[in-house]
Amino acid sequence: MGRLFGFVGVLIVAAVGAYLYSQQAQSAIGGTNDAAPTATLNVIGIQNDLLALANAERSHLALEGKYASIDELLASKDISTKPNRDSCTYDSSVREMSFTVTATCPSATPSGSARVFSIDETMQIHSE
Repeated sequence: MGRLFGFVGVLIVAAVGAYLYSQQAQSAIGGTNDAAPTATLNVIGIQNDLLALANAERSHLALEGKYASIDELLASKDISTKPNRDSCTYDSSVREMSFTVTATCPSATPSGSARVFSIDETMQIHSE
């Protein structure tokens, strides 16, 4: 009889542990929001676009001795095409020895609110 109670106790503890694990896993992945994975992929893609543009800026600086706008990077073939991702607009602000590339994306978040990402010569991505 003692073994039966011990076995039932182990089963109860395992069931409670599995329930707590599943609840924590569900909250970690964002519940039932189906837009979250798509939004995450969009944000990662935007960050990759910014990194590619920043690398092109650094390459242009090494070859030409100055930073360039996105249009100048296209003209000099430092980038092959201007990024075009989910209605995001990309803009660059260039100074003599610094640059900032900004991506404004109205659909980067599930709520649809505008989200602004930027990268500068330090290669750090910032989001607002």
